[in-house]
Amino acid sequence: MGSTSRYTFTFEKLVEVSSTDFLGHSVAGTLFVLALITHLFNYRKGLGFTYWWFLVNGYLIHLYMDGLAAYFEYSKTTHYLYSQMDARFLRDDKMVAIVSLGETFVMGPLCIVIALLYKSSKFEHNLLREVLILVVSSIQICGTIVFCAQPIWAGFIEQCGAEGCFTFSIYNIFFFWFSFVFCDSIWIWQPIKEIIKSYRRLELLVKPQPQKVKKN
Repeated sequence: MGSTSRYTFTFEKLVEVSSTDFLGHSVAGTLFVLALITHLFNYRKGLGFTYWWFLVNGYLIHLYMDGLAAYFEYSKTTHYLYSQMDARFLRDDKMVAIVSLGETFVMGPLCIVIALLYKSSKFEHNLLREVLILVVSSIQICGTIVFCAQPIWAGFIEQCGAEGCFTFSIYNIFFFWFSFVFCDSIWIWQPIKEIIKSYRRLELLVKPQPQKVKKN
């Protein structure tokens, strides 16, 4: 009886794909340089986790991995790995298209704007930053739910295949339980934390400051 595994991954194939993926490596290198320029622009120390969360999300996750590399296939290497995680990337799936387009042209640029706003100390920039964090984090949560809802409804057939999700093979553990379940869940609970923190900072920004009474 032949194997029922959906996974066709081999390290030999990964090396073969990566060795000819000049465009993908070039795109990754270009975005890394842009991220470095963004970080060094008007450089400030101690910007904190939220700054890095949005900077990395903007360039690495939304623009590169989920957008240009996986969906638009500018990186054969990343697309190959994504197709092992989720077979929807092997076909023209409308749900994947909507989420990926949104990440590339909306989420990525907005995350970069948020990172840049962390470089400013102006009140209006801080206010805009917190509002954008609330909006972007809410969209991240909704996008993750939409992306995962279809596989849940279909019984994860395009993620685990006929072998099922509870076989715990090495590929099943990495591509489904780690890459799909664990990594996608990050974009649920972390945006929730960012919304809570941003709301608290926004309250402090709009709270009327007590005026000092001048002594005669």
